[in-house]
Amino acid sequence: MKKLCLFLAVIFISQFAVNAQDKLSGNIFGGILIPQNDFSKNDYSGSRANLGLGAGLGYQVFKPLRARIDFMTGTMNGNNTLAYYETSIYEVMLSAEYDVLDLMLKNPSPFKVNIIAGGGLMGYYARMYDINTGLKLTESPVRDKRSLSPNTVISYGLNVGYAVTKKLDVTLGFINRYVETADWMDGVEMGGDGDHYGIVQVGLVYKLVSDRDPKSVEVKKTKYDSIMRQVDNLTKENEQVEAKIQREKDNCETKVAKAEEIQSKLDSLQEIINHPSNVIVSTDGASTDGGSSTGVSNDGSYKATGGSGSDGKTGSGSTVPPIVASTKRTNSGANTPTGEKKYRIIVVSLSSKAKAEAWINSTSLDNSEMQISYSPDQNSYRVIYKTYETMGAAYKDLPTVRAVVKDAWVYKL
Repeated sequence: MKKLCLFLAVIFISQFAVNAQDKLSGNIFGGILIPQNDFSKNDYSGSRANLGLGAGLGYQVFKPLRARIDFMTGTMNGNNTLAYYETSIYEVMLSAEYDVLDLMLKNPSPFKVNIIAGGGLMGYYARMYDINTGLKLTESPVRDKRSLSPNTVISYGLNVGYAVTKKLDVTLGFINRYVETADWMDGVEMGGDGDHYGIVQVGLVYKLVSDRDPKSVEVKKTKYDSIMRQVDNLTKENEQVEAKIQREKDNCETKVAKAEEIQSKLDSLQEIINHPSNVIVSTDGASTDGGSSTGVSNDGSYKATGGSGSDGKTGSGSTVPPIVASTKRTNSGANTPTGEKKYRIIVVSLSSKAKAEAWINSTSLDNSEMQISYSPDQNSYRVIYKTYETMGAAYKDLPTVRAVVKDAWVYKL
């Protein structure tokens, strides 16, 4: 039993050295020792109070359970009508305390009710004196052989605690000691159950909990400065990358605008190809170099001229005046789009507004945004499927429309 207690004490102390500081605590306590032996009085001349004083360490295994190791020293004395005794005790105790109040309450409470149980080693030195002469009658152990008489001890009891602050608890309780096979603690052997003792004690428990926020991380200043330099460098690199991206974006927007301009011209040419009836024949501006040419007039219209000699005839001997396809359109009438030019998908061109409205009512396409645009140059009514802000948006929808109307096209007007 003694070897087992020593082994447990060594293991317990070693665990304190390796576990987290936030779970450690310190104990100090003191109180009145209650002897349980063959002497029932303590009223002889020169008697002293039976006092004990101790200190130790604790470890919070989990919330309601705390392990602790304590060291205590104390003095007990008593007398009968013939003799009195004085006993010095020294003990090391390994114990566990369990807060039963934590099991009963759902919400945290500053109060604690701890059941305590444990075991350890106790050594004592007892002397018995004649109450009249003061002569020493016996001692245990005999000092010529050893200084203390070692014994195993079992402790059990109860204490009540109150958390004054986050770190400090005050406790009050009674812990009894059962000493195995010890009948000489009062300096005399009289048989019976042996000698035992207990202590009514008041104590303080100081928890070594850190004050810092558990969510914070502690970093050395040199490492922090290094991290901040890296952050600054990354921030500068990010700004440079963002500036480069903005330049690329600006270049892309310029290219897109150029592409839209080219596409608009292509749309006008496609209009000429799809609807040759829109072509207006002009008798001026014939080429005189004998070849053929195409070009754009000063007003933005596209011209196509057939080759001819200086006399206005073609190489085959026929006279072919130049062809001018005007891209200018004047929209008027009901449901005619107004305002700035935008990209529109044209699905059909009909000879009357009634036919255009009938076509809108009968089509399987979504007609919620359809409009009718009158073209005086062609004396026809165009049905506009939808209007778009950009060329890309219009061409994105064009395949869907052409699945129903194969000749649909994109036109800017």
